[in-house]
Amino acid sequence: MKKILLITFGNIAQNLAATPAISVLKRNFPKADITVLTDKSYIFANNPYVEETILSQTFSKEFRTIKDAGYDLAVLFNTSFKYSLLLFLAGVKKRLAPSSRLTNLFINNPVKIDEAKTKAEQNISLLSPLFIYSFPSGPMLNVPKKADEEAKKYLSDAGILPSDKFILMCPSGQGDDNWPKDKYAALIDALALKFPTVKILLIGKTKKDISAANEIYWRSIRKPLVAREQLTLEKFTALLNRSALVVSNYKAPSHLASALGKAVIAFIPNDTKKNILKPYGSDTILMEAKEEGQTLADISPSEVADMVAKLAPKFLAKNKDIKNAKGTFSFFNN
Repeated sequence: MKKILLITFGNIAQNLAATPAISVLKRNFPKADITVLTDKSYIFANNPYVEETILSQTFSKEFRTIKDAGYDLAVLFNTSFKYSLLLFLAGVKKRLAPSSRLTNLFINNPVKIDEAKTKAEQNISLLSPLFIYSFPSGPMLNVPKKADEEAKKYLSDAGILPSDKFILMCPSGQGDDNWPKDKYAALIDALALKFPTVKILLIGKTKKDISAANEIYWRSIRKPLVAREQLTLEKFTALLNRSALVVSNYKAPSHLASALGKAVIAFIPNDTKKNILKPYGSDTILMEAKEEGQTLADISPSEVADMVAKLAPKFLAKNKDIKNAKGTFSFFNN
């Protein structure tokens, strides 16, 4: 196996769920060149196991790119008639994808998916026709040195030094799928008393997120720091990487932070379809409504503060240098 093409698309969580399968493939085929065709190239651009990323294009351009490359194997992580047909027409010899009446006509190695598994586990199971050694593997995301330096300066301008421990809170707008803003404000006050040396930064990627952060700021007694500018995905991810702990609603920040190996507390709505994509990691705590009929609003700030205290030995650890695929830089112990 010399050249492998992986195709994944969708939201950030769906793309991150493909990274464990990449690790499994590279461990089994260390000399193979892995290319990822995706609509979220940033997720894979700094992955040490990925040789090249291709951003989604028109059918004709993708067809020519794939045909000219001469891939030995293609793995389609999503059910897609377009890409199933494209791989067939491009002459890729071995084609793996979830079994579907829509695509099985063009996929010569369809795999029945266990819907009870997480999306990451489903993606690894797609590799079963290869008869390779499979092992537990978590999501992977690396931050390039340039983005890390930009985040470092951004934090310094906000009054957070490299030696400071800080908690990053991402309220991510408002709605039934989110923990309420008044609860975030109460949590900030509780944490300010429990961890007086730890700074708290409210952050958002969109205008709606920033508006929610501002409202939480005014509701809280012990005022946190607030990032009041829209951020690129690269800078946003680099800021997550420099934090000690991330508290987030069920949105992209919780998935990104978990993939970065950060300590994470994420609020998960009662939606079974979303459960296959919920963030996971050794230091990820999922806050969910405990009983039928309850919502995230029923989770008290004191419960969350207790979970933060549980993770305290993790995020209060000393900083250390970590080497990633693009260089060595300092961020909080992960």
